Amino acid sequence: MQETEINKFRPSPWTNLLMGILFVAFVIALVYLGIFLYTSVRNFVASAPIPIFDNPPSVINSLVRTPTPVLPQSAAHSATPFPLAPIVPDHEQLERVNILLLGIDQRPGQNGAARTDTMILLTVDPASKTAGMLSIPRDLWVRIPAYDKWNKITTAHYYGEYYDYPGGGPALAMKTVEKEFGIRLHYYLKVNFGGFEKLIDEIGGIDIYVEETINDPKFPDHNYGYDPLYIAAGQHHFSGEKALKYARTRHGDSDFGRMHRQQKVIEAVVQQVLKTDQLDALIKKAPALWQGFQDTVETDMPLAVMIKLAPLAREIRIDEIQKIVIDRSMTEPFTAENNSSALLLDREKIRPLIDEMFNTTPEAVTTQIKVLKSVAEENAGLVIHNGTPTGSLAYRTAKHLQAQGFRIVEYGPVDTGHFDYTRTVIIDYTGNPNTLQWLKQVLNLTDPKIEYPALADNPVDIKIILGADYQLPATP
Repeated sequence: MQETEINKFRPSPWTNLLMGILFVAFVIALVYLGIFLYTSVRNFVASAPIPIFDNPPSVINSLVRTPTPVLPQSAAHSATPFPLAPIVPDHEQLERVNILLLGIDQRPGQNGAARTDTMILLTVDPASKTAGMLSIPRDLWVRIPAYDKWNKITTAHYYGEYYDYPGGGPALAMKTVEKEFGIRLHYYLKVNFGGFEKLIDEIGGIDIYVEETINDPKFPDHNYGYDPLYIAAGQHHFSGEKALKYARTRHGDSDFGRMHRQQKVIEAVVQQVLKTDQLDALIKKAPALWQGFQDTVETDMPLAVMIKLAPLAREIRIDEIQKIVIDRSMTEPFTAENNSSALLLDREKIRPLIDEMFNTTPEAVTTQIKVLKSVAEENAGLVIHNGTPTGSLAYRTAKHLQAQGFRIVEYGPVDTGHFDYTRTVIIDYTGNPNTLQWLKQVLNLTDPKIEYPALADNPVDIKIILGADYQLPATP
């Protein structure tokens, strides 16, 4: 009943870097662009002898205490020790993440302070596996905090850059949005649209269905002149340049239609990346994509956070993403003191939509967060033994538990030599009630036998002997 040995694997810096890059892209494309990288890396890992990661992606290291030493391998049962792994996911992994996407209105060669051409508020909820985006009109009339100025929201970034606000334009734009909508923002992504244009070209362009003909003879060029734009109604395959023009034109329906088109471009990027014949080609283009990413995005989101959030890409359905555009139905036209046309937010109409999209963590999730924090504090090391004739069951269970963030110190066949256990046994040597509760849930154990022997200085915290009543949970 020999268990298969687990080979250790440390992802290369390039793999981790790409995972972070594509998570940012997946945020820009509203969470789904990252599916490409996650799927690609997962398939690569699955094809190599890499049964267990040293660092499960769902773990926040801040809750991990210094691990206890690895239990030495026993000659009696030839169990294989694991590399130490962090404890179960941090509660922060279950908290909603809000990101402000800023598209900068800056012509080639132009330096200095710039206004935002686009503001999209992105939200990802790891607990409910949902996401949403809120498009904010650039003409919304708001109070710019810190300087007590009233102006269009598009100027918040400009003031932050011009007056050297701490954190610059993005920080002041974030603070303005937080004050206006009562939403906490965690990170920003500032996008240079010229670089994003290159990224669209790198993925082979995008497919867009244009509902109504666009005829914009005054579409601006890069030199304060005009570059007339005409797009007939119907199906089109756009290059990066054409896609950007389609997204930015304000012809006919002003800013409101433009925000809808921007969301369509985001979804089209997603659809193009998810085409099955795209994955291999995109992997080969990784260096060019990386360069495009550097030319495109400025963000305060740490790479470690991107990598931790990246697995969500495969769990959120694109057809379930909530989309809100703040349009005429939620605003009132307003003429500012400088005679410019602006919009005032109708808070009574927008508030229910904001509450729905950015709702607080449900009570059940809050309870789970408390349990996970307690499990992290216990920091129990687990030993997994197979008490059945099923081959490699301890190995596969250990792999499953470590993927959930548990710290495994050893796995192998049961040391008694008897493989006729009918009931799974959990032996808690050091008193870990929260870990026991979470283990039963993760392993779908309804009636395990729990034992509490009192052994002083025992190097094992919890031992699990798998019985015939146990079935390995399906991997999502």
